[in-house]
Parts: sequence; structure tokens; C-alpha cells
Amino acid sequence: MEMMNELVYVVDDAAKVGKADELSASIVHQLNQPLTAMLANAQAAKRWLVAEPSNRMEAIASIDRIARDARAADEMIKRIRALFKQEPLHKKEASVSDMMSEAVRLVQEDPRKREIPIAWHFDDNLPKVSVDAIPIQEVFINLISNAIEAMESNRLPPLVRVCAAVTEQNEMLVQVIDNGPGVLDLKRSLMPL
Repeated sequence: MEMMNELVYVVDDAAKVGKADELSASIVHQLNQPLTAMLANAQAAKRWLVAEPSNRMEAIASIDRIARDARAADEMIKRIRALFKQEPLHKKEASVSDMMSEAVRLVQEDPRKREIPIAWHFDDNLPKVSVDAIPIQEVFINLISNAIEAMESNRLPPLVRVCAAVTEQNEMLVQVIDNGPGVLDLKRSLMPL
């Protein structure tokens, strides 16, 4: 019986370690976007300042983006702390088009993703939504990043479209569409003809 109890403890400890690994990977992923954007903007500011002639206005704009991304990283850290303390989420009225535009901007700060054109269309009558904006924006960032990555081996010129509209059922439809090759439907490919 003692051997069985030890096995249960080992399995339980392994599950806790697995959850800790997933959580730490999620935290790293969430903080990576603003930190990558801050690095890209710091490098851009430096280039603008040492260029002949220097472009002080572009350098200041890059520094402003660094400050904005630092605030976003700070908000994420506060949210992570609240999660650990099991505090309630703080929902606020937010604009979907603003969240999506910011997600596009953050994705395009990554030099590897900057060259992919992203077209967007947002209906004029989009209502504000009551959400915790940071995790929703993270979803948009992930969807846009995944769409870009899906086109890496595409022969067509890559294109990502981001759309938001109000449906006839008074619901909001948000889409991230790419022209990548798609995913093979394993269920259909395994069915006999």
C-alpha cells in the first residue's frame, strides 16, 4: 500500500510541474509581444538618431511606442499577479476595432512578420464591449500571428484580412482570414471512398 501512495504522490507532483510549465510558457508568451515591440522600437529610435540627417521626430515616435508597450507589459504583469491572488477580472468598455488595430500593430513590430500585408475592415457601427481587454487582444495577436505563419510556404502572395461586423442577430463577428494552404481534414482523408 505504501508503494501505491508513493506512486500517487509522484503522479500528482508531475501534474503540478506540468501545470507550472504551461503557466510559465503562457506568461512568457504574453510578455514576449510587448517586449519584442519595445526592442524593435528601441533599435528604430537608434537608427533614426544616428542617420544622416537624423530624424528626431521619428525617434520620438519610436520612444513613445516603447513607453506605450512598457505600459502594456506592466498591465500584463498586474493581471498575472491578480490571477495568482485570485482577484476578480476588471472588465471595461473597449472598442473591438481599437483592440484589433493594436494587435495588428504589435504583430507588425516583429521584423519577421512586418512584411506580410494585413488588410482590415471594421463596420462603422461596432458597439463597445465589456471585456478584460488584454486577454482578448492576446487572442487577436495569436490569431493574426498564426495566420501569418500559415502562409510561410504559400506560393501565392500572402495576405491576412482582419474584419469585424455586427450580424443580423445583433452579435459581433470577428474574423482573421489568410490565404494559406489550410489544414488537411484527417477525418475526411481517412474515410473510404
